Amino acid sequence: MFASTSLSAFSEVTISGTVDQAYETVKLTNITGQFKLNRIEPTLSNYNELKFTGSENLGPGLKAIFEVSFKDVGPDDTDKIASNYTSFVGLDGSFGKLKIGQQWRPMFNAVAYVDPTQLVYVPGFVGTSAGLATTPLSNSITYNLPSIIPGVFVQYQKGYGETSTGQGDSTGLNLVFTDGEKFFIAYATNIERMNSVGNFEGAAAGTSTIAQLGALSPFFTIYDSTNGGERRMASGVAASYNFGPFKLVYGNLSEKVEGTVAKQDTEVMGVKIPLTQSLDFGYIKTRSDNKRGSGALTGTSFTQSGNRMLFTYGLSKRTTAYFAKGQVKYDGRILGSEFKTSIDALGIQHKF
Repeated sequence: MFASTSLSAFSEVTISGTVDQAYETVKLTNITGQFKLNRIEPTLSNYNELKFTGSENLGPGLKAIFEVSFKDVGPDDTDKIASNYTSFVGLDGSFGKLKIGQQWRPMFNAVAYVDPTQLVYVPGFVGTSAGLATTPLSNSITYNLPSIIPGVFVQYQKGYGETSTGQGDSTGLNLVFTDGEKFFIAYATNIERMNSVGNFEGAAAGTSTIAQLGALSPFFTIYDSTNGGERRMASGVAASYNFGPFKLVYGNLSEKVEGTVAKQDTEVMGVKIPLTQSLDFGYIKTRSDNKRGSGALTGTSFTQSGNRMLFTYGLSKRTTAYFAKGQVKYDGRILGSEFKTSIDALGIQHKF
């Protein structure tokens, strides 16, 4: 339940957040053997979050708005530390909404919406496009156009890499059409200039440690940039339709590095079924076809495919118990060994 605190006659701050913990069993298969590990992770949400949002009335039809959130992060199984997640301030009025700071990319906002199992947070299940990065974009300005046509929304974003050469700069756009209940259709683009010594990689299925990732990374690399400046160009569509007894979802995303053969094509299909008033079932299947565009393996391809199911049971309006099961599989078309990661998780999520 949201807690709201009045700071003045015209100002409000809302405090909200998510606490999510699950017991996970992860099984890994790669060229060095098979491994198994158990851990405690926020499987459903990918993070625990504390968020402050607010607004101030500046006069007829105009408001100041802001958001600051924190999440817990940490490498592997080390102690988690608090990290700033989103942080922006802006204006909201008849002209639309203008925000400046650290915020989600338009492509993430559009594509993540239709995911029935929140797999956008799991590497390999929805590709590795820069536009779907699971961390907000810092140094960005976002503009939401006013909704002139009912159900149509447009968002544009400009990001800055803080370099004199323009490396790290990005632009993003989404166009959404929805009735808010039955259907949702979105188109999104993201263009980002690569940093020097930057890379574009597929998900490293079958890896769990820095050493394994370092040894196997050439097989997952789509493109390595030496000097930077290359444009990673992505476009995608996402859609969902609620038939009543079930909801179908679909997504398709393509990203390439301009002037090279490096490319990733990802397709996602899923379904969400309410089994009872409290119990929901979600399933999603994905496939990413990748072509390498740098290094000794230039022109060769590899595929990543995944599937996952999620059962959620509402213990209350704010507390949910869940069970998730899924896997990501890698076909390198070069190595004879199988690369695979499978996850089983049983957890509880609470939102306040």
